[in-house]
Amino acid sequence: MRTYIHNGVRILYNSKAPTQFNMHKPHFHNEYELYFLTGGSRLFYINDKVYPLSGGSLAFVDGETMHRSFSDCNAPHTRFVICIKKSILEKSFPQIASAFCGGGCFLPDAQTQHIFRFLLGEICRECETENPLRDEALSSLVTKCDAANIVIVCF
Repeated sequence: MRTYIHNGVRILYNSKAPTQFNMHKPHFHNEYELYFLTGGSRLFYINDKVYPLSGGSLAFVDGETMHRSFSDCNAPHTRFVICIKKSILEKSFPQIASAFCGGGCFLPDAQTQHIFRFLLGEICRECETENPLRDEALSSLVTKCDAANIVIVCF
């Protein structure tokens, strides 16, 4: 698992093979979390509800609610997690921040999944570079896509 931090945004992603990591206890944090399961299957617990996720699924979490992801059979998976400082999202995109408040999971259509996979691949490639303009390149990946009548800001 790799981590990249820039301007109140924390990005966690699988850089190599699938992992068998399980969160044994729910946790919370002061960030909004966008969890994109790119491969495998997981169960995602948000505030007393458990959602089954398959590859391509998205989870929206207000980090202040108890949450965790796990697998009942410890199956390997790949994921991409973006944690956005609440003050940044609430100031710049209040309508998007409100989408995280209730939390929830869904499986977007194939076209939206393709857009996410492409965008997240670009973000991963930028995170891996030693380019002196990496931060600027990552900031330029501020992208919007329509999914379930809300705009999702990936970075």
